[in-house]
Formats: sequence, structure tokens, C-alpha cells
Amino acid sequence: MKHVLETVYGHIYKCVNSLPKDFTVSDIACQSGWLGTHCLTQGFKFVNFIDARPESFKQPPSNFKNWDFVQMDISQYDLFRNQINDFDVLLYCGHLYHSEDPYQMLKTISETKCKHLIIESKTLDMNGIHLMAPPKIDYEIEPTHLSGLAYHPTKSELLIGRPNLNWTTKTLQELGFKIESYATGVLDNVSYSQPNKAFPHYFIHAVR
Repeated sequence: MKHVLETVYGHIYKCVNSLPKDFTVSDIACQSGWLGTHCLTQGFKFVNFIDARPESFKQPPSNFKNWDFVQMDISQYDLFRNQINDFDVLLYCGHLYHSEDPYQMLKTISETKCKHLIIESKTLDMNGIHLMAPPKIDYEIEPTHLSGLAYHPTKSELLIGRPNLNWTTKTLQELGFKIESYATGVLDNVSYSQPNKAFPHYFIHAVR
């Protein structure tokens, strides 16, 4: 497992570009679809875009035909699992910290056939403390373990903190993933000149 300190977007692009291009990809909570579209430009076999808000999605250039868009509330976990089950690569960027139930989200993802999982999230300062609300529970800084399983926070606890890098990596490992690499830092080069937007982000590439 290697740690790379650079812009998180830069590390995401390098990771995606290194994957076999005969893989299929699902871009979960894709928003505009920027990352899935990048996968199309890199020659991946097929890209599935998923988001609850179709008005946010920007269609890829017309020369790409190997993609589709599915409007879906990904918190409907059974439907969500069925939709993403057969894809080789799952991209899950910019949503984990919005999830009402991050453990269930990661558990659902772990129940699919994916070979590679790429996560980007933000929640912490360089000491692991959530910047948008002071933590009042151990979970924000260190996961608690019950019967060998990752701690499953309640919704009221989620209003206080969000899963940081430490919790997310340990939870993924307990769900059967190997952490191939991770990165921490600001999201992109623009963030360096905009301190109010420079919330440290983290990236995880998990495999199995």
C-alpha cells in the first residue's frame, strides 16, 4: 500500500488511466459525469452513469456510443446493488460524505462483483478532524469495532461527523477489499488559491 501526496484529482486520473481498457465502469453519483466521460476518452469498454438528478448530467461527446445513464436513488440499496453488480470498476467520488448511511453504502458496494473501487471523499483536516462540525464521537477519529465488524454509526451520529480516511480504509478491508493505494491533499490546483475551498480530500483505490 502506498501513500501519494498530491492533488487528489491528479491521483484519480492516474489510477483510472492505469486500469485495463477492456473493463466496464459504473460512475456512481456521477453529477456532471466528468470522471465517467474521462473513462470514455481513455477507451474503456462501457461506462454507466448513475445519478438521482439527470439535470446535473452532461452527456459525453456524440462520438461516444458505449455508455448509458440511469436515474436512481442509490440509497435504495437492493436496486442499487443490482444495477452496479456486474461492472469491473466502480467510481464513487464526491458522495460518501453525503450518505446517510456510509457503512451500508460500502457494504452494498462490497456485495457486487467489482474488481476495482475508486473513492474520493472529504471530511477532515490534516489531523483527521472534521472541518464542518466538531466531532463528538470516537467514530470520526477512530473506528469502533463490535464483534469484528466496522462500527455502524446512527443517523444522529452522522449529523456530527463523516467517515474519515482511517474509518473508510478499515471498513473496506473488513468488507474484503485490499487497499492498493490512497492519497490525501487538496482536491485540485484551483483549491490552492482558494483557501475556503481547500478542504483536504482523500482518495482510495481498493481492489480484490
